[in-house]
Amino acid sequence: MSIITAVRKNDRTVLAADTLTCFGDAHRVPQSNATTPKIRRIGKSVVGGSGWGIYDRILDAHLAEHPDPALSSEAEIFAFFMDLWRAMHDKYTFVNDQAGSKDSPFGDLDS
Repeated sequence: MSIITAVRKNDRTVLAADTLTCFGDAHRVPQSNATTPKIRRIGKSVVGGSGWGIYDRILDAHLAEHPDPALSSEAEIFAFFMDLWRAMHDKYTFVNDQAGSKDSPFGDLDS
């Protein structure tokens, strides 16, 4: 489980996240070997993410091929993630519709 929080006070927003990375319940990754950021800058926005680490690699690849998205409204955020979702299904053969499977990280975009 990841924890990401934001606090807004006096027109300032601060984000924080835990640094634990693990695979399942018992396989913790040493912090020196965990390179997946839980908080990242995308264009002019700051985004917190959690879930399967492979989504970070897919997001990196997607952002490398596309201009920084405008994420300043709910509609722009939704449009960006719909484009990302389509790209995941078009470009990555291991992404499929297994929303009913608890053993698969793919299909329901739980990240």
